[in-house]
Amino acid sequence: MTYILVAIAVISITILAIIKFILGLTQVTVEASLTSRFQDAEFIMNYHKAPESWRKPASLFTRAMQGRIWSVTQEPHTRVLSRLDDLIIFFEHSRFFETPDAKEQLLDALKLERTRWETLSFEAIFTASA
Repeated sequence: MTYILVAIAVISITILAIIKFILGLTQVTVEASLTSRFQDAEFIMNYHKAPESWRKPASLFTRAMQGRIWSVTQEPHTRVLSRLDDLIIFFEHSRFFETPDAKEQLLDALKLERTRWETLSFEAIFTASA
């Protein structure tokens, strides 16, 4: 009987440790994703160009998490515009703003860049010009 109770306790502790690990990993992943999106938006607004990290297709893991595993086959210019579209959509649904005006200001700036980037070549999107 004692062995059964010890086994149940060990299994319970193991399951709790696994749950805690998964929750911690989820928190780190979410924080990294949020930080990355805000940093990308800030970079675009300040320098009027795409972040260098957007030059290459997103990793397979990132594309899988976004349900876009095959997006690597997109033409590079289209891929960068799609990433900007994803950023705009994220901020349209985001609640991480102090005021609605701050949200609108960011969205307006990103949409303006989107319009400007449509007329630029892939390389020109990575060159600052206001």
